[in-house]
Amino acid sequence: MAMGTQLWARKGRTRIISACSTPVPDKCPAASAMSFNKRMRDSSSAGFNPPAGRAGGLKSDELPNAGASAVPRNKGARSTILALVCFFLASIPAQATTYYVAAAGSDANTGTDTGHPWQTISKVNGSTFSAGDSILFNRGDVWYGASLTAPSSGSSGSPITFGPYGSGANPIIKGSTQLVTSGYVLAPDTSTTIFSLSDSGTSSTDSGTRNWREQVSHLDITANATKIKITVTASATGDLNITGAGIGPAATAPNASSITRITWDGGSNSTTVTHGTSKTSDTITYSLDHTVDQIVTIYTTARNVEYYSNNNETLWSNFSGPDQSQSATVSGYSTGGNSVIGSISSIQTTQFTYRNTLGSTPTAVWENGTLLSSKGSQSAVESAAGSWYYDGTYLYIHASDNSNISSNGKTYVRHHVKSVLHHLGQREELAYPRLHRPGRNL
Repeated sequence: MAMGTQLWARKGRTRIISACSTPVPDKCPAASAMSFNKRMRDSSSAGFNPPAGRAGGLKSDELPNAGASAVPRNKGARSTILALVCFFLASIPAQATTYYVAAAGSDANTGTDTGHPWQTISKVNGSTFSAGDSILFNRGDVWYGASLTAPSSGSSGSPITFGPYGSGANPIIKGSTQLVTSGYVLAPDTSTTIFSLSDSGTSSTDSGTRNWREQVSHLDITANATKIKITVTASATGDLNITGAGIGPAATAPNASSITRITWDGGSNSTTVTHGTSKTSDTITYSLDHTVDQIVTIYTTARNVEYYSNNNETLWSNFSGPDQSQSATVSGYSTGGNSVIGSISSIQTTQFTYRNTLGSTPTAVWENGTLLSSKGSQSAVESAAGSWYYDGTYLYIHASDNSNISSNGKTYVRHHVKSVLHHLGQREELAYPRLHRPGRNL
């Protein structure tokens, strides 16, 4: 017997009702007919007689409103009629329901009219729908951070329909998240190494006095710069004292055409580098032309320094004072030894790039619905308006108009890995067999 089929029996004389699922009498015409038929038989067995002149039985207008005409008293005829009624009713589809979803709605609403719409995609994904139902999303609304799935399937000729309602732009469902840009701050300056040497494994530890002038070959400088830093390293056993330092384009080495002072520790002319450590200077404004050799000057009264292997560099030294680090033209220098300058870095001052921490990798970023360009570094983002970069910890964004994204009033959203962007510009149907299985993104 098929699921849901029930057999009805009564004590005493056997009466058979056609084998079909029997609805509640006040909800279904077939059930009302069966209920009335049963009452007629019971009344007859109890001595009930029709009114005088009604020997042929009751007329149809004297029957209760059972949704059927007079019921024949012949048992076989009654069973046949009831079976046909059950079959007919089973073939009538259930009344379809239209559900509405709006950003300003509430999941506590019924969702069955525009005045009481649901609010979230999660509510839709977690609901069960019947064949013929429609789920409509309010035009002009956008849902972030969720993917629309098909929780139910329709039937052949009676699909479940997803679509828009209302007026305005098509509703959009984005598997993405709107960024809270109030937490974004100007990113720190970026640093790019444009010159570097490897450690030679040798050092000086005699605490002697030296005027050094390092001639850095243009062949080993990779790019121009407008702001730079230099790095030096103290020997493993003694601190390195620096009284003065500078840089300038080489003229006739060891002379320079000019010298720009290099400062340390936030503006000091001198510094002490602790033994076994390196120190990087302050950022200084200096126009470095990488097609020209550079002269880097250092005056030390304790030359406990770690040396770097030369490539095309030359170290010029004067073994006595006074400090000549700020002099463009000098005399009394000789060449020899390894380099005392470990690296030179180009510093790019950040003006337009803002960042904040982000816990997951985005695949795309939009500004007011416009896709921003993905870059491979923070410095590349700084150079390109309307771009973004993610380094695994921070998301960097450069607004299309160079503005501060934390206060420019624009909307920024990020797309997640494996998320979807769905525009509901027309109705989409889910029929049987399933076009979209439950859990699959539309």
